Amino acid sequence: MLAGDYFSVMAGFFRKTICWGWGLARKRGLAFGSGLVFAVLAFVGLNIAMEPVSRSEYCGTNCHEMNVAYRTWELSVHGSNRVGVRV
Repeated sequence: MLAGDYFSVMAGFFRKTICWGWGLARKRGLAFGSGLVFAVLAFVGLNIAMEPVSRSEYCGTNCHEMNVAYRTWELSVHGSNRVGVRV
């Protein structure tokens, strides 16, 4: 197969795929739009819910399993250094 043949076959494949997707979106536009809105809201909601528990202060003070590890991390060069950057 020559390179030109390959690209024409792939262009045809992508054209057919895009036309199929566009037709599906036109037929089921409301369901697609609703699903998209739900996915975005779920993503944003999950990020908002995980924000407080993703901080090192939460894990170090509220989680009984992490107390020793958190104190060790705070005393190491990663937790306290002369620049003040916590890694």
